[in-house]
Amino acid sequence: MSSYIQKGIIYLNGFWRKRIWHIVNPFLIVTFLYLLMNYFDQNSFNSGMLTDLISEGITPLPYSWFVFTIVVFYTFFYCVFRSANLDINWKIICLLLLTVLYILTIKNILDYDRAWWVSVLGFPMGIIYKFYQKALTGILTGIYRISGIIALSVLCVCLILTKNEWLYIFVYAFIPVITILLFNCVEMPKPRFISFLGNISYEIYLFHGVWIVLLRGNHIFIISNILYVLAVFSLTIVTSYLLNISLNKKKSLHENTSSR
Repeated sequence: MSSYIQKGIIYLNGFWRKRIWHIVNPFLIVTFLYLLMNYFDQNSFNSGMLTDLISEGITPLPYSWFVFTIVVFYTFFYCVFRSANLDINWKIICLLLLTVLYILTIKNILDYDRAWWVSVLGFPMGIIYKFYQKALTGILTGIYRISGIIALSVLCVCLILTKNEWLYIFVYAFIPVITILLFNCVEMPKPRFISFLGNISYEIYLFHGVWIVLLRGNHIFIISNILYVLAVFSLTIVTSYLLNISLNKKKSLHENTSSR
């Protein structure tokens, strides 16, 4: 949304390559590696993966629902904001309506796991915040900002205590807002290690499920919980870093070749 505000509709040129492919490419690589390693571990191949994905939302790569969901929402963003005829306020409303349609489809029709839909309101909330950022920053200053943080935090706790899944949707929408307000209140230090983890965060997301499964598989089964957690963390970070640098090298090579 930040880029869209700066560049306008021209930002969407090459959107599929710039955004979608950068999500899908690492996902396909890690999925292939996982399926290969899992085959050697289980001595079998799940031929019903596609059926499991469509009927139950069980992804071939463990816990990778986010990849499918973010591709859907990037597609929503592209289709809505590509229109030159709609006012930007109407575009935001259309995005909200598509979000509601997605939630109803995933929860009530497909009946997928809660992870698929409970946090998706955060996407349009980010769009809304960025578009109205200047106005909100002007209003939410000093005591108003602190009051807003406290009020939203108390509201989140109350919504969680209801144990109503539908209300959890709003909790996940308010959490990013609270986080943004907190960062605006306090200038947080940024250690080098945090920056390092931030740079490989997507790869970490892709790999963590791989090692959670394989380190308690048929051939390798770490009994100690402490050793298991340490091994999962260590291998996740190492493999994420290796994938990240290999993709960056490939990207640099491609850009150099294109420039020639």
